[in-house]
Amino acid sequence: MKHGHHIIPRHAGGTDDPSNIVYLTIEEHAEAHRVLYEQHGRWEDKIAWLGLSGSISGDDIIQMVLHEAGLKGKYTLERWHKHIKGKSYEEIFGDERGQALREVRRERFTGQRN
Repeated sequence: MKHGHHIIPRHAGGTDDPSNIVYLTIEEHAEAHRVLYEQHGRWEDKIAWLGLSGSISGDDIIQMVLHEAGLKGKYTLERWHKHIKGKSYEEIFGDERGQALREVRRERFTGQRN
């Protein structure tokens, strides 16, 4: 299975233009985000790298995003799941962070992008 990877990630201002997308295996995609994380230190790339590589679980991804959004400690996983039920990522985290999380989770669990 191939994943569409944004050469310039959307969370860094990249677009969905076909010239900004390459198709990679899951392993290559995880490696691409590892390199981006090491180069630029963006948390979105770290979560994508760890999630795509299978190094962290879905709940770990949620905990990391809660930490980055400044919400860690406010929510347990159970309370978080109740809080988000029926809401979009954008409603929960705001447009930019919500879109980044949506992209990471979609890739991790389905291998697809919009």
